[in-house]
Parts: sequence; structure tokens; C-alpha cells
Amino acid sequence: MSNPAPLLLVVDGNSLTHRAYHAGAAFPGEHAEPPVWALRGLIGYIARAAAKLRPDALLIGFDCPDESLRKAEYPGYKAHRPDKPADLAEQLRAAPGLLAEAGLTTIVARAHEADDVLASAAAHARRCGWRTVVMTSDRDAFTLIDESTSVLRVRNGGIDEAVLVTPQALHEVYGVHPWQYVDYAALRGDPSDNLPGVRGFGSATAARLLAAFGTVEAAWTALDTGAAASVRSVVGEAAAATLATSEARAIVARN
Repeated sequence: MSNPAPLLLVVDGNSLTHRAYHAGAAFPGEHAEPPVWALRGLIGYIARAAAKLRPDALLIGFDCPDESLRKAEYPGYKAHRPDKPADLAEQLRAAPGLLAEAGLTTIVARAHEADDVLASAAAHARRCGWRTVVMTSDRDAFTLIDESTSVLRVRNGGIDEAVLVTPQALHEVYGVHPWQYVDYAALRGDPSDNLPGVRGFGSATAARLLAAFGTVEAAWTALDTGAAASVRSVVGEAAAATLATSEARAIVARN
């Protein structure tokens, strides 16, 4: 039996630093000056995941803290979020340098986010014949899932309770295949990023549409070529009418 392909573990540094920060905020006695508890939590996540998965390579990506291509293109992106607490912002800025000093590969791409680092790393690993596990608490990473890439989603309980989301698991939970997840997320929107979805398209309705048509483009083709009844039969009269509008198409394109 042949050996499995090498494994890359790529870590969403921002997502997991945020999670460690909020987990540690409940224990004020643990806090120090300068603040370090989120950094300690992040290192713990990375160490436990590496011990569990035994990757052949490890990479940690972070958001650029100074500028954002997404905000430049869509000023409303995350505009509703309050400023980060000062002690969280301080630890986020310190994290890449700290991890680099420890000998770990960290990437902060100008004007881009950790999400972009994760996607680029997974794509490069795929081209090289490697497997990838993306560790994050953000479901945006589900857009990267395929036969060579899975997502270790960290939620409450840390690494021990993290769920490895594969193509099969994604379909079981959300009712869509990995190649449909971008359309699914674009239809549904993401309130946490201040990205409204198409009115009438929550998770269940978006999944039904994609199960029936495969892609949102195929549904639009049906609406544009006299087969609107086929869309109405899947999502209902009101949602089908909304989907046919230019506004809906613009929302999906932006998301």
C-alpha cells in the first residue's frame, strides 16, 4: 500500500487568536501586562493540532492589520463591527513575529486576510500533490474543501471538540457539495461580515435551490429562458421573484 500524500496544516491565525482571547477573557486573574493570554491560547491550539495531525509542514496566516482590499472594494465590509479591544489588537499585532521567532512560518499578505493565505496555501499544496487541513473557527474556509483539503473547525471545547469537515461531512450538514458552497454562502450572506444575502434565501432555501439546479447561474438561466416555474416549484413564488432581480444578482456577485 502506498504512503499517503504529505500533509500541510495551515492555520487561521486571526480566527484562533480571537477565539483564544474570548476564551481567556473569563479568567481575569490570568491576565498580565503586556497581555499574552490570547497568544498563549493560539500557541496551544497550534501545538495540540500539530501533535494530533502530525503534519509534514505548518503555516500560519494572519490578516494585514493596516489595509484591506475588501474594504476598499466594498466599504460596508465589516463596517458594523466595533473596534477591537486594545489588548486583543496588541496581541494580534504581536502574534506573527512571536511565532516567527519560534521558528514557525507565518504570512501576512499586504491588504489581504488570513482567508487568502489559507486559500493560496491549499491551492499550492494541491498542485504539489499534498493534502491540506485548514484549522479555523470560521466557516468561510468551507469554500476550500475538496478531496485533498478538509477543514478542522475549532469551536467551543478547543481541539478536542473540533470537527474535521470533509466533502462528505459538508454535504451531510449543509446539503451542498463543496463546489456549491461559494454559491450557497453568497445567496445566504454573512451578517458577521455585514454582507446581506438575497432576501428569502436562508440556509435551507439556498440548499434546495442548489440541490435542484447545481449552481445559481443555472437557476438564473431557467428564470431568463421561460422556465421560471421550475424555480418557483423549488423555492416558492416570492423567493423566485426576488432571485430574478438585478439586485439579487449584484448581491451574489459581491458576496
